[in-house]
Amino acid sequence: MSKRIIIGLSVVLSLAGIVPAFGQSTCQSTLAYLAPKLRNYRDPMLQQMRTAILNNNISEVMANMRNQGLSPAAASEILIKQAATNDEAMQQAEECAVQSHYDPDRQRVREQLRNDTLSLDLSCDSGTFSKCACSYILQSWLKLANRETALQIACHEK
Repeated sequence: MSKRIIIGLSVVLSLAGIVPAFGQSTCQSTLAYLAPKLRNYRDPMLQQMRTAILNNNISEVMANMRNQGLSPAAASEILIKQAATNDEAMQQAEECAVQSHYDPDRQRVREQLRNDTLSLDLSCDSGTFSKCACSYILQSWLKLANRETALQIACHEK
Protein backbone atom coordinates (compact mmCIF):
# COMPACT_ATOMS: atom_id res chain seq x y z
CA MET A 1 0.00 0.00 0.00
CA SER A 2 1.55 3.28 -1.01
CA LYS A 3 1.80 6.20 1.39
CA ARG A 4 -0.01 8.32 -1.19
CA ILE A 5 -3.16 6.17 -1.03
CA ILE A 6 -3.11 6.06 2.78
CA ILE A 7 -2.66 9.82 2.97
CA GLY A 8 -5.45 10.26 0.41
CA LEU A 9 -7.75 8.06 2.46
CA SER A 10 -6.89 9.97 5.64
CA VAL A 11 -7.67 13.25 3.90
CA VAL A 12 -11.02 11.94 2.64
CA LEU A 13 -11.98 10.85 6.16
CA SER A 14 -10.79 14.02 7.88
CA LEU A 15 -12.52 16.26 5.35
CA ALA A 16 -15.72 14.37 6.08
CA GLY A 17 -15.17 15.05 9.77
CA ILE A 18 -14.99 11.37 10.59
CA VAL A 19 -13.26 10.38 13.80
CA PRO A 20 -13.39 6.94 15.42
CA ALA A 21 -16.21 6.16 17.85
CA PHE A 22 -15.14 5.73 21.46
CA GLY A 23 -11.57 6.77 20.66
CA GLN A 24 -10.75 3.45 19.00
CA SER A 25 -7.06 3.46 18.23
CA THR A 26 -6.67 -0.14 17.04
CA CYS A 27 -8.11 -1.83 14.01
CA GLN A 28 -11.23 -3.88 14.67
CA SER A 29 -12.34 -7.03 12.85
CA THR A 30 -16.06 -6.21 13.18
CA LEU A 31 -18.20 -3.29 14.27
CA ALA A 32 -19.07 -5.05 17.56
CA TYR A 33 -17.41 -2.18 19.45
CA LEU A 34 -20.43 -0.05 18.45
CA ALA A 35 -22.79 -2.13 20.64
CA PRO A 36 -23.06 0.57 23.35
CA LYS A 37 -24.12 3.11 20.68
CA LEU A 38 -26.86 0.88 19.22
CA ARG A 39 -29.59 0.46 21.80
CA ASN A 40 -31.09 -3.01 22.00
CA TYR A 41 -34.70 -2.37 20.97
CA ARG A 42 -37.11 -5.28 21.29
CA ASP A 43 -38.54 -4.89 17.79
CA PRO A 44 -37.45 -7.92 15.69
CA MET A 45 -36.48 -5.85 12.64
CA LEU A 46 -34.34 -3.48 14.72
CA GLN A 47 -32.79 -6.44 16.54
CA GLN A 48 -31.93 -8.10 13.23
CA MET A 49 -30.39 -4.92 11.81
CA ARG A 50 -28.43 -4.25 15.01
CA THR A 51 -26.98 -7.76 14.91
CA ALA A 52 -26.08 -7.41 11.21
CA ILE A 53 -24.30 -4.09 11.81
CA LEU A 54 -22.38 -5.34 14.83
CA ASN A 55 -21.31 -8.47 12.96
CA ASN A 56 -20.17 -6.52 9.90
CA ASN A 57 -16.84 -8.17 9.05
CA ILE A 58 -14.26 -5.62 7.93
CA SER A 59 -12.12 -8.22 6.12
CA GLU A 60 -15.14 -9.32 4.08
CA VAL A 61 -15.99 -5.69 3.28
CA MET A 62 -12.43 -5.13 2.11
CA ALA A 63 -12.46 -8.32 0.01
CA ASN A 64 -15.75 -7.26 -1.62
CA MET A 65 -14.28 -3.83 -2.24
CA ARG A 66 -11.24 -5.31 -3.99
CA ASN A 67 -13.41 -7.72 -6.00
CA GLN A 68 -15.30 -4.71 -7.33
CA GLY A 69 -12.04 -3.05 -8.31
CA LEU A 70 -12.33 -0.31 -5.71
CA SER A 71 -9.37 1.24 -3.97
CA PRO A 72 -9.63 1.77 -0.21
CA ALA A 73 -9.99 5.52 -0.81
CA ALA A 74 -12.78 4.99 -3.36
CA ALA A 75 -14.60 2.54 -1.09
CA SER A 76 -14.35 4.94 1.84
CA GLU A 77 -15.63 7.79 -0.29
CA ILE A 78 -18.66 5.68 -1.26
CA LEU A 79 -19.28 4.86 2.40
CA ILE A 80 -19.00 8.52 3.38
CA LYS A 81 -21.47 9.51 0.65
CA GLN A 82 -23.82 6.77 1.84
CA ALA A 83 -23.54 8.13 5.40
CA ALA A 84 -24.59 11.54 4.07
CA THR A 85 -27.56 9.90 2.35
CA ASN A 86 -28.41 8.19 5.66
CA ASP A 87 -28.26 11.59 7.35
CA GLU A 88 -30.75 13.03 4.84
CA ALA A 89 -33.06 10.05 5.38
CA MET A 90 -32.77 10.58 9.15
CA GLN A 91 -33.96 14.16 8.75
CA GLN A 92 -36.95 13.05 6.70
CA ALA A 93 -37.82 10.32 9.21
CA GLU A 94 -37.51 12.81 12.05
CA GLU A 95 -39.98 15.17 10.39
CA CYS A 96 -42.34 12.28 9.74
CA ALA A 97 -42.14 11.15 13.38
CA VAL A 98 -42.57 14.65 14.77
CA GLN A 99 -45.57 15.40 12.54
CA SER A 100 -47.28 12.08 13.29
CA HIS A 101 -46.77 12.01 17.07
CA TYR A 102 -49.75 12.83 19.29
CA ASP A 103 -47.62 15.02 21.59
CA PRO A 104 -48.00 18.70 20.62
CA ASP A 105 -44.54 19.38 22.11
CA ARG A 106 -42.66 18.87 18.85
CA GLN A 107 -39.30 19.77 20.39
CA ARG A 108 -39.65 17.05 23.04
CA VAL A 109 -40.33 14.44 20.36
CA ARG A 110 -37.31 15.68 18.38
CA GLU A 111 -35.11 15.43 21.46
CA GLN A 112 -36.29 11.88 22.17
CA LEU A 113 -35.27 10.88 18.65
CA ARG A 114 -31.97 12.74 18.64
CA ASN A 115 -30.99 11.61 22.15
CA ASP A 116 -32.13 8.06 21.48
CA THR A 117 -34.40 7.98 24.52
CA LEU A 118 -37.44 6.31 22.99
CA SER A 119 -38.84 3.27 24.76
CA LEU A 120 -36.98 0.03 24.05
CA ASP A 121 -40.45 -1.48 23.56
CA LEU A 122 -40.96 0.58 20.40
CA SER A 123 -42.70 -1.54 17.77
CA CYS A 124 -42.01 -0.68 14.16
CA ASP A 125 -45.42 -2.01 13.11
CA SER A 126 -47.68 0.06 15.36
CA GLY A 127 -48.57 3.14 13.36
CA THR A 128 -47.06 6.02 11.47
CA PHE A 129 -45.06 7.48 14.35
CA SER A 130 -43.48 4.12 15.16
CA LYS A 131 -42.60 3.43 11.52
CA CYS A 132 -41.01 6.87 11.19
CA ALA A 133 -39.17 6.53 14.51
CA CYS A 134 -37.83 3.11 13.50
CA SER A 135 -36.70 4.53 10.18
CA TYR A 136 -34.88 7.30 12.05
CA ILE A 137 -33.18 4.78 14.34
CA LEU A 138 -32.17 2.53 11.46
CA GLN A 139 -30.79 5.41 9.38
CA SER A 140 -28.80 6.69 12.37
CA TRP A 141 -27.31 3.23 12.87
CA LEU A 142 -26.48 2.89 9.17
CA LYS A 143 -24.88 6.33 9.15
CA LEU A 144 -22.66 5.35 12.07
CA ALA A 145 -21.86 1.95 10.54
CA ASN A 146 -20.89 3.46 7.18
CA ARG A 147 -18.63 6.04 8.80
CA GLU A 148 -17.01 3.48 11.09
CA THR A 149 -16.50 1.02 8.24
CA ALA A 150 -14.69 3.75 6.29
CA LEU A 151 -12.45 4.34 9.32
CA GLN A 152 -11.75 0.64 9.72
CA ILE A 153 -10.80 0.35 6.05
CA ALA A 154 -8.30 3.15 6.57
CA CYS A 155 -7.00 1.48 9.73
CA HIS A 156 -6.52 -1.90 8.02
CA GLU A 157 -4.78 -0.34 5.03
CA LYS A 158 -2.04 1.29 7.10
